[in-house]
Amino acid sequence: MLGKTLDQRNFAKKLVSLGLIKKLDEQRHIGAHRSPYLYQFEKEAYEEALRQSIVHTY
Repeated sequence: MLGKTLDQRNFAKKLVSLGLIKKLDEQRHIGAHRSPYLYQFEKEAYEEALRQSIVHTY
């Protein structure tokens, strides 16, 4: 993405720390394995990050 290698283990944690997504208490139950948490996109925080040049669009 954008010519960079991303560490997928820390990707959600990075977006949460930037306030761009919010971890919900709800989980998706997909079987016997550990169920993943669901996240909600925070559009207002994203737009503010764009205004402050914290994130970029390409």
